[in-house]
Amino acid sequence: MNKPPKPLSHLSDAELLARVPAAAALADAPAEWQRRALAAWRAPATVSLAQAIDAVRQRVLAVLSFDSWAQAPLAAGLRSTGSATRQLVFSAEGRDIDLRIVPSGDRFAVSGQVLGPDDSGAVALAPEQAEATVYETPLDALGEFRLADVAPGRYQLSLLLAGHEIVLPPFDVGASPHDGRAG
Repeated sequence: MNKPPKPLSHLSDAELLARVPAAAALADAPAEWQRRALAAWRAPATVSLAQAIDAVRQRVLAVLSFDSWAQAPLAAGLRSTGSATRQLVFSAEGRDIDLRIVPSGDRFAVSGQVLGPDDSGAVALAPEQAEATVYETPLDALGEFRLADVAPGRYQLSLLLAGHEIVLPPFDVGASPHDGRAG
């Protein structure tokens, strides 16, 4: 009657050493089996750091907290006129986003600053019209950005930060405060 072999975890060092030559003499598995085994345990595809950050980025919608064109005009003299520059301030995730829209001929400059935790990142200004240009730029060391030569239209701005994607509600670039589209 053959006794079943002891489990490897119960062998002494001497018993284990005695079994090594017998194990080394065993034939290798066929090459096709080896390939199948390696294919089953293939390492995951290489992921770039940017792809990994995108996978864990939390999307947050910012809230408009100030619009210079939505404010009632202050008592002003007859010579005073409203500013063509529009200031918008949005809040999200402990940050304030100060946005300025300044006319530049028949185009506009959209600039701003992210105020809050120090983050590096980028800004993307996407038009509602899918075929129009998407404007992108990185944030500088002070969290500032500037997008020049922006065509009039309705846009949505996204801040792509380390752990968050902060999305601002759509707003108009080029509308006047008096045409009913100041949003």
